[in-house]
Amino acid sequence: MEAGDLYIRESQLRVNDVYLMISFLDAAMHVPEITTVVYLGMDTLGEQAGEHHFQDYEDYKNGAGQAQTAVIAATGAGLVNFFDLEGAAQLLSYCARSKKAS
Repeated sequence: MEAGDLYIRESQLRVNDVYLMISFLDAAMHVPEITTVVYLGMDTLGEQAGEHHFQDYEDYKNGAGQAQTAVIAATGAGLVNFFDLEGAAQLLSYCARSKKAS
């Protein structure tokens, strides 16, 4: 399995579920940056059609409305940075093995 196969698929997203947005600060994928987000749904802002919307977990937990905080928008192709817990664990394990091998 390749690292690119682990991200969440559109059909797997569930409103109000927690996901991890993972990006890497280096091309070798050795330095991850992880943000915990909650999936709000698709097209919740009434702006661009076809967008999935996520909110930072802390803002969501504290009851901050979408208008009060930045909402992260992603299209189907943009979901490659979003993972469920299992996918995130597998991705980070893959990256740790890659770092050890380099």
